[in-house]
Amino acid sequence: MWRWPDSSFIAPKPTTPTPAAPAPGGGGGGAGGWVGGGGGRRPLLAPPPPPPGSAAIAGEEDRGGLEVTLSAPISRVQVLVQRFIALVIGIVTLMLAAGAALWIFSALLDMGLGLGAIASGAAALAIFGLFTGTIALAVGAATGSAAVARGTAALVAVASYLINALAQVTSALRPARPISPYYLVLGNEPLAHGLRLAGAVSVLAAAAAITAAASILFARRDLR
Repeated sequence: MWRWPDSSFIAPKPTTPTPAAPAPGGGGGGAGGWVGGGGGRRPLLAPPPPPPGSAAIAGEEDRGGLEVTLSAPISRVQVLVQRFIALVIGIVTLMLAAGAALWIFSALLDMGLGLGAIASGAAALAIFGLFTGTIALAVGAATGSAAVARGTAALVAVASYLINALAQVTSALRPARPISPYYLVLGNEPLAHGLRLAGAVSVLAAAAAITAAASILFARRDLR
């Protein structure tokens, strides 16, 4: 007598999907770490481009305006400090705008990011941006070349990011990961776990030391 074939022969047996490996940099699939899926997974917080600290002194010197500024009764150290304050104000303004935009997108797309998480992420990006901007400002003040300042700041930013990412897949770079500024402020995913205070203080202290060294070099250098 003919019978219907067994249903297990017709329908394929359910399989358990293999979880995707975490992308370099750590983090899960939530809004606090990586967004997207498969090959399109990318970090929600990426290293920002170096801010225009290179133009603060070196750019003005190339345009011939620095000599006019220094002809007034003002020291070079005061000029450098003023440019550094302007750099800080610019970065803070940019990060406030970025944080507000992220808060709006989080509400519209139901990403579930709280104000605390957004503030931590914006603060981490601002600190990293201030570090690279300080390098651009210092190199520009020491060399008088805006191109060298931009290139050095970009190189430091990219190297810091790559050290943090590649140290998770190769043991050769693991000893260098704790000194990466990107790792110190962004390596723990501040959107998900908050700002790493010890790392933030370390990077800010390094930026202050770089600024102090730049003031000494700028005061002793001959203008071009």
